[in-house]
Amino acid sequence: MELFSSWTGSDFLLFYAVLLSLCTLAAWGIPHFLRSTGRRGNIAEAEDIALLTGAREGHADSVIADLYARGGLRTYDRRTLFVSDSGLPATLSGQVLLAQSNAFSRHEAKRLLAGHAARIDAHGLRASVSHIIVSHFHADHVAGLIDFPKARVITSRAAWQDFCAQRGLWAVRKGYVRALIPDDLETRLTFIEDLPRVALSEAFAPFNDAFDVFGDGSLRLVALPGHSAGQYGALFCGEDGRDRFLIADATWSIDGLTHDSPPPNSTLHFIGQKRAYLETWTNLRALQTRRPDLRLIPSHCDTAAARESQSLV
Repeated sequence: MELFSSWTGSDFLLFYAVLLSLCTLAAWGIPHFLRSTGRRGNIAEAEDIALLTGAREGHADSVIADLYARGGLRTYDRRTLFVSDSGLPATLSGQVLLAQSNAFSRHEAKRLLAGHAARIDAHGLRASVSHIIVSHFHADHVAGLIDFPKARVITSRAAWQDFCAQRGLWAVRKGYVRALIPDDLETRLTFIEDLPRVALSEAFAPFNDAFDVFGDGSLRLVALPGHSAGQYGALFCGEDGRDRFLIADATWSIDGLTHDSPPPNSTLHFIGQKRAYLETWTNLRALQTRRPDLRLIPSHCDTAAARESQSLV
């Protein structure tokens, strides 16, 4: 039986009244927990350490924060960490910390990961980020923009215009939180629609065209409408020679796509555009069948993240 199919009109009225109340509370409460624009948060607690601190100096902090946020590490106190889930999928660096049988400090973690950090430097990874691609403007996809005040932000004009058009509770209802957006962001935007448009080869059918970010075919952005206005994914070839397609929130689970199990109608009606979402879903399913070698990577999929983790340091 389809979800909510047995509900009466009064049931739905009560349901939406509860949702409206929750949105009202969220619109009032969320801004009180956000740091002001341009101000970096404190890192007194392990879970507050930024995930993208970058390069040699911030590498251990990044690994600790990732594992802590996903439940692999816990704290005895403010200085000592211990492993709470040694089987958690992790990068090579994360596996080093998860293999520790005794509690350890942040300083000891940096010593344990010194070799991995050196390899990061050898690969030329830097703390500075010059460009950020925003697939869409839902709060969970833009919350880190404040930490990159000098980066150019590449996004679609449709996504930005839809974000700017929403106000108050309707903005929260659509997943937008204005307080997360830096005040000067509009001056740093590059719109995807203004980039060179290129045709995709038959290998990526039924997707026919894309926008070339750097003009050399190394990174191409593909429209994935439905989940949110102006959503785009990214096509690129990894160092191992395999094509990868970052598909944002076109699905939340690669297993769901594989088994053709889209979100229920109630969810599709509540967020985004149902018809466009299902069309994108169908196209991704066709591409997945046509190209089993192509790695499709949703933003929120632990399975896809674990699969990719072995290629990271």
